[in-house]
Amino acid sequence: MRPVVPYENPQGRRVNALAVLAAPGTHRHAPLTWRTAPHPWKGEHVLAFLRQALPGRAGRPRSVVLDNASCHRARTVREARRELAARGIWLWYLPAYSPELNDIERTFRTLKHEAMPRRTFTATKTLTAAVETAFGQVKAQLTPSD
Repeated sequence: MRPVVPYENPQGRRVNALAVLAAPGTHRHAPLTWRTAPHPWKGEHVLAFLRQALPGRAGRPRSVVLDNASCHRARTVREARRELAARGIWLWYLPAYSPELNDIERTFRTLKHEAMPRRTFTATKTLTAAVETAFGQVKAQLTPSD
């Protein structure tokens, strides 16, 4: 007899993440910083995250490499580039279809396939908790022990 697997519509049970991965040797505390949300990211969310995750430090410029996600290319982000540059945050965009140039893609692959091999959840709350736990595990792997 064939097992019956009920269909579960994933509508409304999605968690999106924004993350910053510090280049090796450039961080003292957190090599990986992230935010999760059960809604799609918009340009204003990206800006708020960058401002919070990369607070201004005098004389310490930071380069942020972005892919071509619509929230990264949003008008609000493009219009904020001067203000971000004044804070020492420089935005650089990757060429289209070049995930191999984006270091954080390896981190996301590790997160999805190793830290979080089970990715089917019946509630957004449990999915969010699993994503947060997976990010914490990956961060622990990236953090050098003293």
